[in-house]
Amino acid sequence: MEIGPDQAVPAAVASFAKDFTPQDISVAQQLRQAFFDAVANLSPKDPDFTAKWNAAQKENDELYRLYYGKDRYLAQHRKAYTESFANGNQQPEH
Repeated sequence: MEIGPDQAVPAAVASFAKDFTPQDISVAQQLRQAFFDAVANLSPKDPDFTAKWNAAQKENDELYRLYYGKDRYLAQHRKAYTESFANGNQQPEH
């Protein structure tokens, strides 16, 4: 199953995607699709759900870091975390 172009893009992605080149956008779409493919058939009832989700996320994050570089990867993660926290979706670690 493919992610359709009409599906919502997370705000954290949309906010920095304006700086992407066409190649960057293509890679981001491929990474998004790969993550979707990895988790699409997971069931929350599976006892290994969290481990499988986290493994797919870790792999996707690593591929992102390899393509975009460590600085851009860290900047994106900081921005996504900050925006998520500002929207009340995540609590800061103490």
